[in-house]
Amino acid sequence: MASLARAGVRGLCTRPARAHAERAVTLASSEAEALVPAVLHRLRTWTDDHILLFALSKSLPRAALSSLVSHITQSVPPHARVGMLAPALPPALVPDARASKPVHAAALAAVPAKDAVTFRSTIRGAPRIAVGRWTAQKDLWKRGMELRADGLDRTGEWTSLWGRENAEEHVPASLASLRADQIDAMLVCTDPRPEGLWEGLDARFPHAHLIGATAALTPFETGREHTMLGADIYEEGAVGLAWRRPTSHLVRTFGGLVPLGPRLVVTGARGNIVSSLNDHNAAQQFLHLVLQRRAAPRDHLDAAQLRALSSDVRRDDDFFLGLYATETDPVPCLVARIQAGHPVRGTLGLETETELEGLAQYAQVFRAKPHDDVLTDTPCAAHAGVQYVWASENAAPAHVPPLAAPVMARGVWTWEHTFLAGAESSWFARTPGTRTHACAVPQSSVVLHRS
Repeated sequence: MASLARAGVRGLCTRPARAHAERAVTLASSEAEALVPAVLHRLRTWTDDHILLFALSKSLPRAALSSLVSHITQSVPPHARVGMLAPALPPALVPDARASKPVHAAALAAVPAKDAVTFRSTIRGAPRIAVGRWTAQKDLWKRGMELRADGLDRTGEWTSLWGRENAEEHVPASLASLRADQIDAMLVCTDPRPEGLWEGLDARFPHAHLIGATAALTPFETGREHTMLGADIYEEGAVGLAWRRPTSHLVRTFGGLVPLGPRLVVTGARGNIVSSLNDHNAAQQFLHLVLQRRAAPRDHLDAAQLRALSSDVRRDDDFFLGLYATETDPVPCLVARIQAGHPVRGTLGLETETELEGLAQYAQVFRAKPHDDVLTDTPCAAHAGVQYVWASENAAPAHVPPLAAPVMARGVWTWEHTFLAGAESSWFARTPGTRTHACAVPQSSVVLHRS
């Protein structure tokens, strides 16, 4: 094992001249016996003037996972570590990986402490749905209503308070004293209810990039619903890091989406419901695009015709709606799964917590289907730097455009200058001037490039 560590890939600090620079590496292997010593070798290069970011695959054997977590908690100060347990890497990202075996991975990054600040959040998000357990949720729901009522008393304005989980726009304590212009980008690991934190960060730091993912479910691996690591080990809330130095560029990529018909004008939307497209019943527009790939007729359809249309849509197909700020934007500002529809009422329900009213002017219906075309933001110019990547479970190299091919040595694949982690349920992102939202497109990724 010692020989593997010595023969493993070079340490996080690959060049002495860059000892104080930001740096990252991702190591992956289907064999834990090969991966663990290589990861420990890299961790030993960490220095106390850096913050350690990490994402470890929950698929690692328990003894291996315990060894890595113990080393991190014992050797890295509590205020200088931010990490989580993530799913195994998508097999398609690793050359010659066998789909029958999980690709264990460890993503590591060292960020100069002078350039960033860590944070821990306990800001509550949307209450979890708990049928038959009202007593457990009553106090939380009541507290949220009281905060919104207090806000209404102060401002006399209700629209901005409706549906808010963080009406007072709180942010984590370590960020509270910072000005909006002092933060360039943020990386966040959260539980499945981050809405309150998003609201606070969006309001307090509107010009910053934001990237992150929900920590993987780990009840069988650690006994916690989710596992995040900071000053302690947490299963709720969030941990994260905020960069001060302004050198970030964010790229989102959506693959496996086939457009159906033309873009339509959004003429009615509120909450997560789209009610009107091109001044017509949104659900009927959707049905005609899916079945005939043309705009819906404007004449009235009776109940029997609507039932006939609806019955022709395959129940096992996935459809998404992309929302665009302008008609010519190459990439939607939001892509969400269409999870429900009512042809008579005309509504389409999207799988999102984002308020749709005023978000976008145009919409495009997509069918989820494997194919080669991708929608991607303009990539950053090629130059030295570090990239932080979250990729969805079915992502392939084409869905992570900046990702270079890894190098293999002694059973371990290595991506230098890259922090690469899988996203189990969704990743989330925000570019300056927009709102944070989650993405659950099966073949997608988000990349934050730091130069």
